[in-house]
Formats: sequence, structure tokens, C-alpha cells
Amino acid sequence: MKLAVIFSMLIFAKLVSADPLTAEEITQRLQVNADIYVMDATGTKVIGGPERTNFWRPNPDTRMFESNWSSDLRGTWSSTTPTGGLIAFKHKWTINDDGSIKVSIEQYAEEDNKTFKNLIDKKEFILTSFEPITWKITNIKTHNFVVRFVPTLREVYKPLSFEGLPIASKNISITDTNGYLWANELEFNGKYAGVTTHRGTLVLSYSPFDGAKEIGVSEGKTITVNIDKKYKITLRGDNDFLPAGVVAKVFAIYVPGKKSKGFNAVHSFETSKTDRIKEVLSN
Repeated sequence: MKLAVIFSMLIFAKLVSADPLTAEEITQRLQVNADIYVMDATGTKVIGGPERTNFWRPNPDTRMFESNWSSDLRGTWSSTTPTGGLIAFKHKWTINDDGSIKVSIEQYAEEDNKTFKNLIDKKEFILTSFEPITWKITNIKTHNFVVRFVPTLREVYKPLSFEGLPIASKNISITDTNGYLWANELEFNGKYAGVTTHRGTLVLSYSPFDGAKEIGVSEGKTITVNIDKKYKITLRGDNDFLPAGVVAKVFAIYVPGKKSKGFNAVHSFETSKTDRIKEVLSN
């Protein structure tokens, strides 16, 4: 028997014998993408799009997410007559114990100060095979729009140790789960990086240092620092912090009581010496 055939049989045997994903594993990997497309007059052929796109991931503690998502497409196309309109959804996705996904979607006709009004339609689904949901928009008469909600399982890599590498990116913004913007337009390129704002002081590195805990993960353009189960601090940069496909452990110290004096006062630093960290935290 040829080696290629044997190799294929071994792969197939491994796949069919693999244990099913648990609800927790699905929660960790699930990402729901949504795209808006323009269809032809028959509604059978895509002629444009995606006009808007977004994605969501579930909270690992609650195994769900819910969101209000709207797009005002009026004036999107040049024409002598008004075109487009408002597309507004409330949607909720919950991973059940058996690994299936319960979905509730509501479409609304109006939005007033971030509040959706005039319910058009509501549907519920149970997904067992990650099948996409295609939703036809009926409240816009000038064009045929459809919205596709597509659940996928993204690759999740185990965080690795990259001691010695710098925390490096440009135009970095820092936010937290309470909705506060700490700072933006920061730039880091140091083994140890830190910032003091009206929300406290954060110091982080890919390398362990005195007082720091391994509470963060760096992946792509994002570093997430998990202070506890409910509170997270997120750094997003213009550039990837590390090469694509690499997920790194992040060590951090967060001192909420050490704040800057003003709302817009931001003091950042980068260094290769731990003495600088002690100096910042002791002042």
C-alpha cells in the first residue's frame, strides 16, 4: 500500500476518533461574522458588498454574547433618488451544554439615541452544524439587501513564552470592560512598557518581573490583560504585537490607585530595566 494512502487513512482515523468539542471549547473558539450584501432584482445574485461587516465572540464566563448592531446605508450609492435605509438588529447567541447554539434575532425599523424601535421581525434558531443564517431585509425598497450571520470556529493557540521580546506597536489605544478609554495614540517598543492614566497604572512585559502575574495574552493587534473574571484591560495597536499566528504570555501589574491627576493626563514609558518599573510605581 502506498505511503500516501496509509497517511490519509491515519488522518481519517484520527478525525473520526476525536472527541467532540465541549461547550467550553466551542465558547473559546466561536466567532460570529456578519456581512451585508446587495442582491439583484430577483434576490438570487450578489451584485455588491459586503457593505458593512462586524464580528462578535462570546464571554467565556457566560457562554453567550448579545449585541445591538445597526448600519445606516442611506446615501451609500450615488443616485438621483434616495437609496438605502437603516438596518438594525438585536441578536443573542448562547452555547448550550450539548454544544448547540441558541440564536435569537430581532430586526427593527428605527433607531433613536441608540434605542431600537418598531420591531419588524423576530426569529429563533438552534444551530447544530454552524450553519449560517441569511436574513432578507424587507424594510428597504430601493435595494435588495441580505445579512449573513456566519458562525465559525477560529484557531486558538496555546500562549507561549517569548521572554526578552519588546512590547511593540504604534497608535495603541487602551480600554477596559467598563467602557473607559484610558489612552490612545501611544507607541511602545520596550521589554517593559507601562502607562499611568486616570484609570490607574498598568505595566506589562513578555518577561516575568517582580510583582507581575501571568494574566495577559498577546495575539495579533491585541493584548488582553485579565485582572479578574469581570474586569479586563485591552490594548489595540495599528501593527501586530507579534508575528501572525503567535500567541504570547503577558506578565502585568495593575495598580488602580496610582492615577494621573487629570482625565486627559497620560504618562507612558518603555524600558529594558526593571529599576525603571520600581521608580514609576514608587513615585
